[in-house]
Amino acid sequence: MASRDSNHAGESFLGSDGDEEATRELETEEESEGEEDETAAESEEEPDSRPCAGYQGHKEDWMTQLFSLKELSLVQLAEFLENLQEKSLRIEAFVSEIESFFNTIEENCSKNEKRLEEQNEEMMKKVLAQYDEKAQSFEEVKKKKMEFLHEQMVHFLQSMDTAKDTLETIVREAEELDEAVFLTSFEEINERLLSAMESTASLEKMPAAFSLFEHYDDSSARSDQMLKQVAVPQPPRLEPQEPNSATSTTIAVYWSMNKEDVIDSFQVYCMEEPQDDQEVNELVEEYRLTVKESYCIFEDLEPDRCYQVWVMAVNFTGCSLPSERAIFRTAPSTPVIRAEDCTVCWNTATIRWRPTTPEATETYTLEYCRQHSPEGEGLRSFSGIKGLQLKVNLQPNDNYFFYVRAINAFGTSEQSEAALISTRGTRFLLLRETAHPALHISSSGTVISFGERRRLTEIPSVLGEELPSCGQHYWETTVTDCPAYRLGICSSSAVQAGALGQGETSWYMHCSEPQSGIVSDVHVTERPARVGILLDYNNQRLIFINAESEQLLFIIRHRFNEGVHPAFALEKPGKCTLHLGIEPPDSVRHK
Repeated sequence: MASRDSNHAGESFLGSDGDEEATRELETEEESEGEEDETAAESEEEPDSRPCAGYQGHKEDWMTQLFSLKELSLVQLAEFLENLQEKSLRIEAFVSEIESFFNTIEENCSKNEKRLEEQNEEMMKKVLAQYDEKAQSFEEVKKKKMEFLHEQMVHFLQSMDTAKDTLETIVREAEELDEAVFLTSFEEINERLLSAMESTASLEKMPAAFSLFEHYDDSSARSDQMLKQVAVPQPPRLEPQEPNSATSTTIAVYWSMNKEDVIDSFQVYCMEEPQDDQEVNELVEEYRLTVKESYCIFEDLEPDRCYQVWVMAVNFTGCSLPSERAIFRTAPSTPVIRAEDCTVCWNTATIRWRPTTPEATETYTLEYCRQHSPEGEGLRSFSGIKGLQLKVNLQPNDNYFFYVRAINAFGTSEQSEAALISTRGTRFLLLRETAHPALHISSSGTVISFGERRRLTEIPSVLGEELPSCGQHYWETTVTDCPAYRLGICSSSAVQAGALGQGETSWYMHCSEPQSGIVSDVHVTERPARVGILLDYNNQRLIFINAESEQLLFIIRHRFNEGVHPAFALEKPGKCTLHLGIEPPDSVRHK
């Protein structure tokens, strides 16, 4: 083997040095290794079935330990079982005790319930018996008293008849007797009359037995006496006006009172504060409400007015002094939205409203919804608006309802009437600051007039509001009594309205009378009375049509990249009327 060859080589090397002892040790190790190799080889070839002595002893120790552990485990398990049995017995005993307690409690409750029912029945029987007894006694006393009163009445009637007979007899005797005899017997006649009157007027007093009847009236007498002892209530304390508690026509009033006071009702008074323009001797209307609660609401008042309010408490004894007067104020008047004042351009709208009392309003709330909104879509709102207009983004070709409310510290006005705003048409305002001095614009902002006949260095014109650079915009105009005019648009870069027709900043239709030597670009068989203008950003075109016949006059194609202003120019005296908010004809829109 290779290992042995190497060992022999080592051995010859050592032998050459003469170290015999080392040689012997090396041989001993070689022999022992050889024996181990042989023993291993033999064990591999033929395994020995007999265990060695060391292994047998180790196995016995291990088995002993295993048996001891087993016995110990069995002992512990037995102890655990015994403990569990004891705990189980305790739990069973505890459960039995609880069941006995429960049964005892249930039995006691049943007994108590039965006893209470018996007591209740007994008490009801006693109460009914006492009631029946008192009712019977009352009926008996009532019967006796009625009988006694009846006897008194009969006796009184008899006495009246006797007195009447006596009086008639005395009168008859006085007529028959002589005057001297009558004068001598007047004392007797006087005694007879007095006795008759005494017998008639004297009724016997109520018997002492009827005093039993008095205890039935004790409760009402005592209650009357207590009511007479109740003091007049103190003046109520009026609370200051709460923020946002009023509307345009109502105010809410609250107050508090003394806890010790007995109060039946309250009388609340409201009187309008005199206005600056009100005459001194003019009558002021006063309101009064009677309520049981400690608050009330005055209705049907005037918007944006101040009112003096005071309250008094009332009970059986009397009325309190009035409380200190406080000033309450109603909310502002309801604003008004007019569609003619609004600007509508394709997908936007500038909503404008008119307040009745702007100085009394702090902010506004604008609300809107679609005219035919789907189910579940409510109002959209913008609050805290300081001005009188707001620009809102909308959907093109749709109709909307707009509402507005005025708000101040005291409350919110009623919702204004709905204003229908349609994005199907275009609506804009004329910019009065761009108008030529020779032009006059009506109060409605839809009529342009040129009445002066004088020489001008420039064409009188005016611009409208800027139209956004998207979608379609359509409006119509009617020009009367003016032979020459211009209609079109002007770019936002043109600062002055007089720029219409100058340079490349405007696009327009020029209508004028034919002149010699000048050839028109467009010849029409009849002069259009009403011209429609469609600015189409989608298709980059400006269309002019005869609005009455829908005849196409001409088209301007241009790449419009910015917002433009509608432009109107009158070269000679006449009048131009704007027609806004009109939906363009389908024949022109899709042409």
